[in-house]
Amino acid sequence: MVSPGEYLSFLSIDKWTIIFNLINTLILYKIIKKFLFGPVNKIINDRKSEIKQDYDRANKTLEEATDLKKDYENKINNSNQEALEIIDSAKVRATEKYNEIINEARDKASNLINKANKQIELESKKAINNIKDEVADIAVLMAAEVLKKEISLDDHKKIIDKFFDEASER
Repeated sequence: MVSPGEYLSFLSIDKWTIIFNLINTLILYKIIKKFLFGPVNKIINDRKSEIKQDYDRANKTLEEATDLKKDYENKINNSNQEALEIIDSAKVRATEKYNEIINEARDKASNLINKANKQIELESKKAINNIKDEVADIAVLMAAEVLKKEISLDDHKKIIDKFFDEASER
């Protein structure tokens, strides 16, 4: 059987063992740090750098996509505005053409009316001149009849009636 003192000697703390273990631990730490932590940290830092670059590229691509979207929306708005301007311009030109056609039609109608009025006036003057000529002829005939006869009141009435009859026949 083992005595309790033996257990204690086994559990005893030896300062050289602790120092040796600490030195071994420090050496092991330095070796691990140099050969394991250095490359692992380098890999982690490289990976962080790659991830940062990926994020930067993604953000840049997102900004470009946003800019393209804004440009596209601006172009759509501009094309809509241009379409409205074209439609307005076409309406203005159509209105101008309509007014031009209406004015031409009014001018032509006015010219036709003026020509017709002039024609009517000319025809009226011709008719009046014809009537004057006929009245003059009739007056000459009456004067000839009067000169041929002595006129009594009955003869005078007959000549006037005859004048009106001849005038109405012509």
